[in-house]
Amino acid sequence: RGAETLQPAVILLRGRMSVETTFRIALLSILLTSILAQHCVPGENCKLPNCRCWDDPKAPGGFGTPDIPQIIIVSFQYGVNSANINNYTQLFA
Repeated sequence: RGAETLQPAVILLRGRMSVETTFRIALLSILLTSILAQHCVPGENCKLPNCRCWDDPKAPGGFGTPDIPQIIIVSFQYGVNSANINNYTQLFA
């Protein structure tokens, strides 16, 4: 009995993980995520500022929806230079 008797899913191919190992890691990740998410209870075992549950719909800091600061980021694909600075100055003035 040689290597021919091994199942293809268990053999490591070219240094990569087998299908079985990949499946086990994926399953373990899903299970751990589910378990950890179930144990987060806002106000009981998870209290600000040291903990914030991923599914907590309330804004941190006790802010109301209209009071939540908003940030707008403007980026440019190319540099702002003397050829286009006047356009941007007029746009953002």
